[in-house]
Amino acid sequence: MITINITTCNRKEMSKFCIDSLLSTTPRDQFELIVVDNHSNDGTIKMLEEMKENGVINKLILNSENKHLGYAVNQAWDISASSSKWLIWVNNDFFFMDGWLQNFKRVVQGTGVDYISCLYLEGLIRKKVAPGIPKITKDGGNYLQEVLRSKKKYDVGAAPAIKKSVWKKYHIRVPDKPFQKGYTGPGPLFYRTLFEKGLKGVRLDKPSILMQDPNFNNPDYLHYYNHVYGIRGLDKLYKFLKNKGSYFKNPTDYYSGTNYMKREI
Repeated sequence: MITINITTCNRKEMSKFCIDSLLSTTPRDQFELIVVDNHSNDGTIKMLEEMKENGVINKLILNSENKHLGYAVNQAWDISASSSKWLIWVNNDFFFMDGWLQNFKRVVQGTGVDYISCLYLEGLIRKKVAPGIPKITKDGGNYLQEVLRSKKKYDVGAAPAIKKSVWKKYHIRVPDKPFQKGYTGPGPLFYRTLFEKGLKGVRLDKPSILMQDPNFNNPDYLHYYNHVYGIRGLDKLYKFLKNKGSYFKNPTDYYSGTNYMKREI
């Protein structure tokens, strides 16, 4: 059993796509889903309550104010099922690729790691952050070696997964103080703590978890996701991103490995 925590705050359509992708790619008996909402006001809460009523969400926390990411992650992990072996957090701007769980399990079994950074980084970003050569376990699990930064092993990848026994043993808490432009959550301080404990971790390679778009705070992108998301195809997406100067050169590659993305010509 794996506990998957999704943190939401508005961006209703992105949240729906994130959860739909999880359901589309992952056997329902393999995970419990905990959603923590940080005071949405765009209809997200009603949608989440309906999902909870229909059994899609196992546990739902609705904060009366925005507690920010770090606090929300701790809230979810604190109420994770006793049978859970791993704790995974993603923000609502991510989506799950086909085969991600199989790859995750193979890497866990093949490397004996204590934690994994599940977010897969495309293109130039990946080359800068994770220049290491991808490795393969004996049974085909794809992963990257530990990420080094200035000779210090500080990863910055989102979507962290940590073994629950390790989380309990060391009383791991996700920092709830901002470290970059108001962002709080599993960032460098979180990963530094893991390294200082002598824990072993790697970054998961494809298939893994992808970011829907890195520019979601741009009003143009927010408008696009909320109003056009359900009808776009890869050709439309390419044209939009190209006009906005996104670093994603080829969105077909970006979305490869997902059968729930419908191409519209």
